[in-house]
Amino acid sequence: MHNTYVACYRWIVMGPARSGSGLHVDPLATSAWNALISGHKRWALFPPGTQRHHVLPKLPGLEREAVSWFTHVYPLTQREDWPTTKPIDIIQVRLPVFVITSRLRGVLSCVVWEAKLSADLCMQTV
Repeated sequence: MHNTYVACYRWIVMGPARSGSGLHVDPLATSAWNALISGHKRWALFPPGTQRHHVLPKLPGLEREAVSWFTHVYPLTQREDWPTTKPIDIIQVRLPVFVITSRLRGVLSCVVWEAKLSADLCMQTV
């Protein structure tokens, strides 16, 4: 027996600048495969086990959209008094592909528009 990854869900996604996904963990402990066809994205990744109340605080004006989180919360994560691990900040450019293990993350499109291929990967024992 060995483990292999299979695509549970697949998408082709296009969006304008400042679109993206708010802070989330993929469902059912899946991992994400992501390849940009055009544009670039900014990712903020937190280690597994990061407490949601630290990274999703109750702030006035904070909404679920990625641009709101990157505008209001991300700057707080860079302060000396930030109460938990700082995020890993990644700028993804065209075509690199990477897998993110199940962890809290937010994603923001940084261009006029972007297009990507994406899939959630599930572990399967065969």
